[in-house]
Amino acid sequence: MKQEKIIDALNDVDPEYIDEAAPKVKTRSRLRPWLAMAACLALVVGIFAAVRLVKPPSKPEPAPEGPSPHEIQDEGPKAGQDETIWPEPNTDADTILGYRFGPLYLGMPFDDVKALYGEPLNPAFEAHVLEDGIARAYVSYKLSEDSEQYSDLGLDIADAGDGWVVNNIYLSTDRDLDLPHGVKIGMTDAELHTVWPEITEEAAYNADAGFGEENGIEFTCASYSQFNGHLGFTINLQNGVVDSVDLGRYYEEPPWEVDTPAPEEPYSFFSGEVTVWRQTDAGWEAVRPPEGRETKQIEMQFFIEELVPLEQDLSEIRYVVDFHNDTVCLVCAPEEGITDGPNAPPDAWGAVYHLEDRKAFEASLAAGEAVPRGLTCLETCIFPYGTWDTLNEAFE
Repeated sequence: MKQEKIIDALNDVDPEYIDEAAPKVKTRSRLRPWLAMAACLALVVGIFAAVRLVKPPSKPEPAPEGPSPHEIQDEGPKAGQDETIWPEPNTDADTILGYRFGPLYLGMPFDDVKALYGEPLNPAFEAHVLEDGIARAYVSYKLSEDSEQYSDLGLDIADAGDGWVVNNIYLSTDRDLDLPHGVKIGMTDAELHTVWPEITEEAAYNADAGFGEENGIEFTCASYSQFNGHLGFTINLQNGVVDSVDLGRYYEEPPWEVDTPAPEEPYSFFSGEVTVWRQTDAGWEAVRPPEGRETKQIEMQFFIEELVPLEQDLSEIRYVVDFHNDTVCLVCAPEEGITDGPNAPPDAWGAVYHLEDRKAFEASLAAGEAVPRGLTCLETCIFPYGTWDTLNEAFE
């Protein structure tokens, strides 16, 4: 996983844009369930990032129908690994494991989740296996049709050999789900204290890391956290309103490797400036979304999920996306047989290129050439689900 790289990439991204996009995780782990907490990232790292790596007390039970975690011997950090120092627990583990987000709980079989909500938005998720031998993946759902977010429920799932179970739950919807202590998404801090009067005694409060400004709009972040080792329940607030809740993790994660910087990506979808070209009967028509919300939405759409490699020659190119940082994507229309998995609908596909000669590139587009010049192909792939609609909306 490239958690540090993802954090760096998200530092300049407005959390509102992140909320409007959604993920699947592969080897590069694009966006973990703390996806929508970018604005509160420092907060979460300071209070709850610790709640990521250490195993629970011996054989905790999440709920009567939930399986026990797979026991893993703790041999301590290995050479080249960071040792985790945990804050003193403020809640017993059984309390956290007993919490539910509506019908969802830690250790819940993923098949039961699918029985409730169907296939996730990224049904072709790809697992990554850490040093503890446990496979992990990320899936997302959209529970509230009224939400402008691409997804509002993110689940880390894990398989220790007995099937996929829920490892972490991240929820940002106002759908009518019963949450611990009567918490509701959208309630104010004052209302939170009304439904949970003992919150300041029973949960740690942190607000000193969450302040920022984006497009001239100031925002503040805060959180209340109950934690015990790697287990934790966190209520995240933005501008004094409950923005999301987080519950996890069911399994420990091995200590992070240190002094092993991630290799540089050959391309990047972030520059703050995007031009989208659309193929028409008269040639290429260009639109440059205003810097800010519209540009960030396109950048996040390409970044939000791992690109799925595809061995196929490009057919008719319908869109050209220039990120003005020497990264260019050529996007073909959805085709039957080109899917993001056996159950996924076809979506945009194409290739990512390195821009070698901008003059040749722009001249070929101005001349209406079907395939732009001045590019070197880096990867042919399926783009994240929703890319086709996002590009269409850029011209509306």
